[in-house]
Amino acid sequence: MLIEHVSSSVDPDEHEAKCLAECEDSKQVYYCSVCEYNYCDLCWDTCLPHKKNLKHKDGRYHEKVNLELTATYDEVFNKVYEGEELDELHIMDRSAKWFGIKQRTNKLGEEKVFLITQQRLEQILDPIAEGSDGPIYPSIVTFLGETGAGKSTLIKALIKASHIGQRVLQAIAEVPVSGSINNSDVPSSGDVHVYGDPRSRHSEIPILFADCEGIEGGNRDPVAEIAWRGVYKKFKDGATELLSDRLTHICTPVIQQYHDNPPAERKITQRSGTVQWTRSLFVSQIYPRFLFPFSDTIVFIVKNAKTIETVVEKLITWAEFAVEHSSNQPTLPSALIVLNKVDTRTDEKDWDPDERTKKFFRRLEPELLVKNKKFQQWTDKWMKERNHKVETVEELIKLYYSDVRVIAIPDAKQTDRLHKQLLSLYGEISSLSIDAKERKTNARMALEYKELLSYLNCAFDHFTEKPDEPFNFIDCAFRKNPIPDDFSGRILSFLIEFMRHLQRTNQREVYGHTCNMIASAILLDSTRNNKIGSPDLIYRYYLTHIKKAIEAYRDLWHPCEYITPTRRKIRCVNVRTYHIKGHQSESGKLIGKGEFQSSIAVGQDEEELGRIYDLIYSSYMELSASCSSELDPTSKNEAQVAGERHRVHVLRHFFRRFSTFFSPTLCLVCIGQRSKYPLECGHAICERCLKCFGSSENGVFYSLRDCPICSTVGYKPPPNEPCVFSVSLNEVAPCVLSLDGGGVRGIIQIEALSEIQKAIGLGVPVIEFFDLVVGTSCGGVLALGLGDKRTDIEELSNNFEKFCRNAFRERIGSNIAGFNKVVRHIHHNSRFETKGLERELKSQLGERPLFGFRSHAANGGRTLATAVVAARMDTTCIVFGSYNPPLEPNPSSSMKYDFFRPERAEGEIRSWEAARATSAAPSYFKPFRHPATELQLQDGAICYNNPAAIAGIEWKKLIPGPNPDTQPDLFLSLGTGISVVKEKVSLRDKKLGWIPFKGVKQAAGIAYDIVEQKLDTARAWEDFLGYQIANPTMERYKRLTVQLDDIRPDLANCAAIPGLRSAAQKHFKREPEIKKIANQLIASLFYYKLDSTWAFDGDESKGFSCKGGVQVAL
Repeated sequence: MLIEHVSSSVDPDEHEAKCLAECEDSKQVYYCSVCEYNYCDLCWDTCLPHKKNLKHKDGRYHEKVNLELTATYDEVFNKVYEGEELDELHIMDRSAKWFGIKQRTNKLGEEKVFLITQQRLEQILDPIAEGSDGPIYPSIVTFLGETGAGKSTLIKALIKASHIGQRVLQAIAEVPVSGSINNSDVPSSGDVHVYGDPRSRHSEIPILFADCEGIEGGNRDPVAEIAWRGVYKKFKDGATELLSDRLTHICTPVIQQYHDNPPAERKITQRSGTVQWTRSLFVSQIYPRFLFPFSDTIVFIVKNAKTIETVVEKLITWAEFAVEHSSNQPTLPSALIVLNKVDTRTDEKDWDPDERTKKFFRRLEPELLVKNKKFQQWTDKWMKERNHKVETVEELIKLYYSDVRVIAIPDAKQTDRLHKQLLSLYGEISSLSIDAKERKTNARMALEYKELLSYLNCAFDHFTEKPDEPFNFIDCAFRKNPIPDDFSGRILSFLIEFMRHLQRTNQREVYGHTCNMIASAILLDSTRNNKIGSPDLIYRYYLTHIKKAIEAYRDLWHPCEYITPTRRKIRCVNVRTYHIKGHQSESGKLIGKGEFQSSIAVGQDEEELGRIYDLIYSSYMELSASCSSELDPTSKNEAQVAGERHRVHVLRHFFRRFSTFFSPTLCLVCIGQRSKYPLECGHAICERCLKCFGSSENGVFYSLRDCPICSTVGYKPPPNEPCVFSVSLNEVAPCVLSLDGGGVRGIIQIEALSEIQKAIGLGVPVIEFFDLVVGTSCGGVLALGLGDKRTDIEELSNNFEKFCRNAFRERIGSNIAGFNKVVRHIHHNSRFETKGLERELKSQLGERPLFGFRSHAANGGRTLATAVVAARMDTTCIVFGSYNPPLEPNPSSSMKYDFFRPERAEGEIRSWEAARATSAAPSYFKPFRHPATELQLQDGAICYNNPAAIAGIEWKKLIPGPNPDTQPDLFLSLGTGISVVKEKVSLRDKKLGWIPFKGVKQAAGIAYDIVEQKLDTARAWEDFLGYQIANPTMERYKRLTVQLDDIRPDLANCAAIPGLRSAAQKHFKREPEIKKIANQLIASLFYYKLDSTWAFDGDESKGFSCKGGVQVAL
């Protein structure tokens, strides 16, 4: 039944009241932002201004706006939060922080600055990646502007508007905290927070909104930081009664998560004499160095801009601090200028982004380059320092940004217009993200999610270690995405390392000097792999690999050959594909604008490279003919003859000219394999070259009289005694040793190995029976002592307690009540001094590179690979090894770790440094900083306290055995003791006892249990057997540990060592598995050597006979 509607002559207040009370049959209610009343759809036209479509005096029309839309924007733009309600929002928003700074004063009154990072991107993107059918390529969109410009509010509006009609999602959506009107001149959230865009969540390009602390916000602490410190102090002091029950309830899980997963801290190195970092400087100069190279779009928010040139000034000033702090950047970000809170009386056409952008640039007259002092400084700089004349302001902006767009956002009074402009803003952001993805794809650097994380962590490490030096994307690419381990990849590695050795950038010269080496590499590889066919056919097969290597070198690795015309000849370092910024020096300084330059001109490179291929072909054919003429079928095989021809006619010529050329990974003798055996001279050769240039009586141990390079050139005398190395045997399965972490409890592992050695009884060190040993934390230190140093097990046992007491030296003042927290706060929350630990490690392991010459390995000892597990500050796993494994992806998608091999010799990690990294347990020792590679490392137990899973992957790379299903002869995992369950539970309850609410305590208990699972070595072993091994032969997989009568001692409780030693000795003397393990190790020395096979009566269907014999690998 229709209700009689109110007349339009009624007072509006009374009209609205009657409408909402009486119009029960209306389907929809709307809001008029001019009248500021709600009307049903039937009553709307009864209001005179609506009926006649009249304008308000401020130019606004009476728009019919969705009521929920109005409520949403009213909450976003108009609702004011103050006091404890604002504190609640800031505390909950803390989990959205990505990175920021922390200032700390040490006991000498010195101000130290730390970069604080949280796993915010993983928190957002992990669920997206897991639910995606393919790779995802996140797009970072950074919102930038002065404090109070409205950055956080606009991000909040974009996210909330995406959930219109979905109230539950809108209520739980993670959004920024807008600034308070009472603190409009103080940064609100501070640092850099990140929020996921709901609209693009399930797309190939999920967008991330990065909310950067406002520039020109001064050095005052942000409101959020003040709120956090106040609440955190009350929790720490046990004074939660001073907080409301609601705030306590909200804060408890946030603080518990902060304790369980503390942010990673990286101390920022500052050169002496430079200006001390303040919050203001950090926000304006350091944040851009992270955000500029990794953002697809910079959304620059401006409110009440006095002149359009002021906007351009701020936009370029921000970029200027960043543009010279990265090189080989794949693409420049786009700039999206948002004019916020624009008067609603603006012409209709100016709301269109295309028209607004045109108008923006029309107002930027060329004369401004002279009239504006800042613009003039920049144009002079580009002319004098970069040899490029700037003619328009638009051209000046686009020297820093790949594109510039402008959009206007009205104030919140006109809801319908606001909504349309926000949709348009999102459309611009989405379009720019898609364009950036296309540009990065063309530049071969579209970073998939996990790759992006790796590059970002590289940048965090780099800018904290060397904040004034540019971050080179190419160097990071080399570390994160190693060159493929095939023939073309090794040729590419050779070209790169040779170019770096030359320290010159003439492309034609690089190819000219390496043609013969590449040709000879083809001959060596083809003869060693028994490639059948004419030399011409063989060359055609390899030509594909050569072209792939040389074209990759040309496009991705060879730097531009531009040199400044000034007296100081400065070279460009940007490569052909990443020459987006123009010419840039090694220090990051822009030195010119122009195209990539090379001695082989772009457009003529195909013709020139064809000539290079012809030279390689001619050299190969000549070497092949020479090899065939000298081949004596009765005495030497073709591979040996090819080796001799290579040594005499190619190596000699090349290394007489480039005698100081070394490689940390590549065998420079053949350049076709990765090096395996480091020599005393500093070179390293592969196994094939050892067999080619060495001699053997049993096929296991090869004697090498001298280095094939040094002996050819003659600049180093041969050693007095030949080196004797053992080689891998295809018929043999390995023996693997895995050592858990556990601090002083490592004495249990030592006693277990000691008892096994006694059970073997051959007078041979037990470690000589293993092919690979992998350790974490204290297990890593023991692995290096046993495997790398070959310290006798009895010596380790005798010196272990002394080592621990010297290593675990508490900091001065750390045991004084009330002062200990201050001491730990100053030193990364670490209890113990690092000097004592480092002194002991250097004393025990020496200063030698982990991958380097070892006399025991060169004197007939077993070739034993040693690896230790560490973690980066973002808790991703990294493995350091004394070997050079094939660069193969991990076979298990669940196993995520990097194997460290430096791209340059100076980046090698020393043995003691690897031990220091793997033992840097949080809260015990400071993280370890490796200066050569900028890596900041901590205890590997964070990732794998039991490294069995890593050992299970690494042995397959090194010694895969005779077939794909090969199981190791023995896989021995040694633990550091099992505690009584009830004691563990009581310890858990003790740690969680301070939490006041039962429900929150239960949630915190779950989080605590998750952390404990990472350290649960027994569970890790079960998982390894269950998920990593396909059909394991259980007798080959053994785990030994000790059941302790009491709770396991603390990692640093040196007083517990005698008791642990006694318990271990008592247990292992009675352990029946010890004798079985000893017998398995002895049996592993024997293998069947197959000489020949033949079919019965020449018919394979009847079966085969084989001939061979049992051999001993000694």
